[in-house]
Amino acid sequence: MGIQFEPDQWLQTPVRPTVLADGLRRTRRMLGYPEWFFDGTNFSGSTANIPNMIALDDYLQIIGNLFTKVSDPTIHLDLPRNRGPAIFGNLALGMQHASTLADGLKLYAKYSNGAYPFVRYSWKVDSTGMWIQLDSLVKHDAIPYLLQNGMLNLVRYVRQFRASPPEACRVSLGIPPIYDPDLYPIGFQCPVQFNAAATAIFVPDKWITEKNMNYDETLWRIAISRIEEELRRFGQLETITNLSKLIDANRTDNGKPPRINLIAKILGISARTLNRQLASENTSFKNLVETVQKQRAEELIIYSHLSIDNISELLGFSDQSSFGRSFRRWFGLSPRRYRHKNAPASTT
Repeated sequence: MGIQFEPDQWLQTPVRPTVLADGLRRTRRMLGYPEWFFDGTNFSGSTANIPNMIALDDYLQIIGNLFTKVSDPTIHLDLPRNRGPAIFGNLALGMQHASTLADGLKLYAKYSNGAYPFVRYSWKVDSTGMWIQLDSLVKHDAIPYLLQNGMLNLVRYVRQFRASPPEACRVSLGIPPIYDPDLYPIGFQCPVQFNAAATAIFVPDKWITEKNMNYDETLWRIAISRIEEELRRFGQLETITNLSKLIDANRTDNGKPPRINLIAKILGISARTLNRQLASENTSFKNLVETVQKQRAEELIIYSHLSIDNISELLGFSDQSSFGRSFRRWFGLSPRRYRHKNAPASTT
């Protein structure tokens, strides 16, 4: 499939190359770890682990797999009943205890903008009610599913907040129907327009100002504080992920990791500033280099047919003995024993 960035939107809103994957882990577990889950990604097999942050292209590919492999449309259009809650964690806590429906909807939009770099929520309130618009910042085959699900999540929240069907809402989808149009009332329970100029939901004024019977100021403030910390951690994870890629991509001719001065120059900052930024995230350049070396060593030992000596040279170690000492410190086994114990069946 692949991603095509919209140049004008790219300039206005940079799209991050990684995305939080916690929701994918939950979905995969609920589906029973199906073999097809990672089809077309850089992961392999039903036993592969999903890290905290994954490449945006892999994330979108997995979303596409979910909608093409799980073919029953009612599974997707009635998500809470079929696959569990669509909103969970600190976000669910905040939305449950927001003072008004408008506050809960805005919280969802703000959180999504911080956590998911490929879409952008915006909203406006006038005398008639509240409009929340959802735009995609990338082109990908999975985007129609994400636009549809984004609107479904908002409609469901309105339904849960008011404990009644959201018939007075109006949903416009800037895409053609993915399923039989007659099936959409199952999930939306309100009028839906297809092939619209924009993807958006309208909530009438009399609803957005309603007071929440579950409003709890203490829990609301706790949720907001946790969400702010969560979004800050997203940024840290992304920074570390991108720096790790830079370190691995800028090795010297003999395989040694680059010095901090080179990475700082690539980033357009001083080495002192980079050190200070890393310290604020409770790490250091030395620790990042160590992590990159450890991860690369494990990948090459398990998935390549290179000799131990070649891997040692590729990673810039002075000799095989030096590499062996580092590897035993990282994994508690020699490179040869670790390879024998962990190599995939196809390479043994």
